[in-house]
Amino acid sequence: MLVFRVAVGFTVLCASVSWNVLCATDWACLERYEANESAKNIPLYPRSSRRSRAMHSEAGQLLKTMYAQKLSIPEIAIERSTSNWGDSERLRRLFRKLHAGEAISMVVLGGSITCGGDTRHLEEQWPYRYTVNDDRGASMGNLKDLPIMENEWRRGFERLLRKLVKLPTSPALLYLHVYQPAYMGRSFWMSAEMEMETILQYYSIPTVSARNALYHLLIAKAHGFSEEEVHCGVHPNPLGHRYYADLVIATLQDHAYIAYTTAEEHMEATATFESLKSVPPPMLDQNWDFESECLSGDSLHQALVPELTQEQLFKTPMANPIVCCCGPATVKKFYIMTCKKVILSSVSLQDWTFVDEGKHGHPKLGFVTTQPGASIVLQASLILPCHVNTTSEHKNFQGDVLLALGYLVSYEHMGFFSVECLSGCACEGIPNHTATHQSHSSIFKFVYFAATQNSHCRLRITSLNQTESGEHKVKFDSIMVATGISSNWVNDMNHVYQS
Repeated sequence: MLVFRVAVGFTVLCASVSWNVLCATDWACLERYEANESAKNIPLYPRSSRRSRAMHSEAGQLLKTMYAQKLSIPEIAIERSTSNWGDSERLRRLFRKLHAGEAISMVVLGGSITCGGDTRHLEEQWPYRYTVNDDRGASMGNLKDLPIMENEWRRGFERLLRKLVKLPTSPALLYLHVYQPAYMGRSFWMSAEMEMETILQYYSIPTVSARNALYHLLIAKAHGFSEEEVHCGVHPNPLGHRYYADLVIATLQDHAYIAYTTAEEHMEATATFESLKSVPPPMLDQNWDFESECLSGDSLHQALVPELTQEQLFKTPMANPIVCCCGPATVKKFYIMTCKKVILSSVSLQDWTFVDEGKHGHPKLGFVTTQPGASIVLQASLILPCHVNTTSEHKNFQGDVLLALGYLVSYEHMGFFSVECLSGCACEGIPNHTATHQSHSSIFKFVYFAATQNSHCRLRITSLNQTESGEHKVKFDSIMVATGISSNWVNDMNHVYQS
């Protein structure tokens, strides 16, 4: 039976993956929502027109059951929400898999909205049986079946999108345009949605627009749709997440309808055509996605090669790159990372230990020291791997790269650390950086600095004597190399591909 389920929010429709470990929440606003009983008792609307049409199809009973699910948004608003139908063959394959009784994995890639800012924890809304919250930095989760995306329009987003399109599992892709009225001046026009939609159309990604669906209801302050009832600042509250989820559900229902009522011959022909298509060159000039590898947590630990002599250290071959994508602690910036093989100098392990400080099955892996003056030396290749363009010409990234070190920041026990380039590459490094903050939380962040490209760059991380907490704990869990800061808004109009 194909019935899409939703509890309260967009983030509980699917497993949530974002680059943040901690989502900002306006607790006062959330408490006002929870005290407003009328906001919880919103009407539910049948999808009558779709259901009546489905009754006469060959898969009538299945589709009748699917469309019998009532949603929180009127049908007329749902019909406005389809921004781009896109190339839906991937979604059709997904629904044929469901029809065959196979399980699928769904994941959301996004920012603080995906993470669930201004909502309660997922476990309060959804059974563990259905939800896996893989919400941690440098994680792409299980992208085998259906990644759903929401994010801002930055140059790095196209690189991420290209990686998703080229995954060997060919997952179905769906993009949700969220709407933040307070951030956008309550304007329909002042939005990056048009620019974002252009690139999604370029790659034929199906898209859903919350702005198109909800704007007129929000401005008219229709019951349950006013800004005060739906948003806490820039984030939707649980009711806003419910609307996002229902828009996604309605879109999946309609794509399922097409999948189940389209002739098998047409499906096979479409699938054949799909297999002949290739990923086009970047829409933004030279915005290639470089093959990359991310080393974080256990993968970092496994990549380290201890007890090498100086001669062996520089003769150890680098590993072959794999395709993946990492994002920093703030989702407003996207980076395409590479860390081919990180090699640990044998003289550097004395006061550092690889530990797992996680609880309840949620690992928090990393190298830890509590001793001031302890240092660890890493060797990494800072040569970014090449991409292959449409002329089959290999091109390496030119210029300095951006080094990112993932470290733990907390309100207690933490000290200061420094990062410096010893040999092979040149960088300004980080002379004095605190791992303490005031917020009563413990999260991983990234510290960034530029470095010259070199195949044997030696980095030293040192715990300093300085302290604000009275202790000297330093923990790092990842090291990454980026093509540069890809967080810039796309403000140039030179989108013509240059070979």
